[in-house]
This record gives sequence, C-alpha cells and structure tokens, in this order.
Amino acid sequence: MGKTVLFVGAGRHQRRAIRQARERGLRVVAVDRNPEALGFEEADVGEPVDFTDVEAVAEVARRHRVDGALTVSADRAVPVVAAVTEALGLPSIGTATAHLMTHKIAMRRQLAEAGVPYDLIADMDDINPEFPNCDVAIVIGANDVVNPVAKTDKSSPIYGMPILDVAKAKQIIVIKRGKGTGFAGIENALFYQDNCRMLYADGQAAASGLIAGLKAVDGGGGH
Repeated sequence: MGKTVLFVGAGRHQRRAIRQARERGLRVVAVDRNPEALGFEEADVGEPVDFTDVEAVAEVARRHRVDGALTVSADRAVPVVAAVTEALGLPSIGTATAHLMTHKIAMRRQLAEAGVPYDLIADMDDINPEFPNCDVAIVIGANDVVNPVAKTDKSSPIYGMPILDVAKAKQIIVIKRGKGTGFAGIENALFYQDNCRMLYADGQAAASGLIAGLKAVDGGGGH
C-alpha cells in the first residue's frame, strides 16, 4: 500500500494539490472545518475538523497512520502541521520555524538579530504599488506567491490568494533551481511574460553573481 498524507485544509486553494497527490499514488486524508470543502471531493478521506484544533487534527493523523502532513496556500495551518508532525515524529519543519514563518513580529526580530536592516523589509500591501515603477524585480525561488493568475483567472486554484505584483515590473529576473511548479501544482504565468527572464541556478550563487556583475558595471562602487 502507498503512503498516506494528511492535508490540513481542503478548500479551493488545496483542491488541485490534493488531486495531484492522489495521481502520484498517495492516499490522501484531508481535514477542514467546512463539511462541504471542495477538496473533500478529491481526497480518499475527508473529515470535517477545525484545523485550529491541533489535538483533533493529531487524532485524525494517528487514526489513519499518516506518513506525513502538509498544507497548501494556508498560512494559518502551517503551525498546526508543524505541531502535529512534531508530536507524531513525522518529517517536520518544527514549531519554532513555523512560528517564525507566520508571525511578523517574531520574523522581524529574528532578521534583526541576524543583522538584516529592518528598512529593507516591506509588507506586501506596501510594496505592491511600487512594482509598476520598478525597473528590474528579482525573484528568488518564489512561485505561487508571484503568479498573476491569482488575480486574473477565476478558474485557477490560487485565485484570490494574496500575491506580490511582480508581474507589473518593467523587467523581471526569476532565479529557480528548476522548472518545477509551486505547492499549487500549476504553471506560473509570470514565467511566460515577455518582460520575464528565467535564470536556472542556485539562488545564493546566482544572486552573488548578479551583485558582482552590477558592481563591476558600476566601477566597484556597489551602489
């Protein structure tokens, strides 16, 4: 028998990912507080459980003997997935990392401790209006969160998801290790825009190379 995975959240944003997991031979158990969640139609088992109730989700995971748990396009579910997988000894990012990923104040504090200037960090709502005036936007590793179909295609599984309006920049460079899709399992329309260039490479190495090239053009000034 194949492995069993638990999807925490089974709404329209998770539906396609659930379907693709099953197509890959995985048995899918999904939980969502909405008993009519669209993802239940794609899952092998759907249980109406409020995913903010960590112990209830863990009970479902134990009962179905899941091999792993995940969530797609649902930030609120990340700490739940981390807590459940950590408690059951499954592969996990850990509750500490999940806390940093989903709490802005904790994330900013961690970045400050690492020496990252606070004024270099912007909220999505603050930075999005700036993209039309941006000459070059560099995207490192991101996928679904910069996919413009989230705002333009109502049939898309990520429609309505908050995204960065990178597509509106004058030129875009996307650095990725490969051609894989994001968690939603869909093609990214941004990558096919005329103003977008793809650079397939390790993010840190490619970014360092771009910075070195810019400094050389600038005469070593680094501005």
